Amino acid sequence: MSRARLGLYVFCRRELFEHTVELAPTFRQLLARPAKLQLLPNEQARDFSRSSSSATAADGVVEVDGLVEMGELVARQAAEAESRRDADGEMPEAPPAVEMPDAPPDDDD
Repeated sequence: MSRARLGLYVFCRRELFEHTVELAPTFRQLLARPAKLQLLPNEQARDFSRSSSSATAADGVVEVDGLVEMGELVARQAAEAESRRDADGEMPEAPPAVEMPDAPPDDDD
């Protein structure tokens, strides 16, 4: 199993997959960790100087129980970021212009 730089989040029905022979090596690694995802919602991507063991409850750790809760957290974080941008008068950067190729001609044979 490879490691993602920002972590690996697996949302699944654990009891369905933990006894699958093909997944046994991966699940041994996953099950050695806490079953609930712990996030620091106020942490920014550029704040990676801390060690993973230095986070405490006082740091604002949020435990995510499932996919629905993760979706709600992401939506809430996005809304907060958008309202901060609006308050600061910042406009998000426009995506780079991409020239689309011409569509192939229709074959009306």
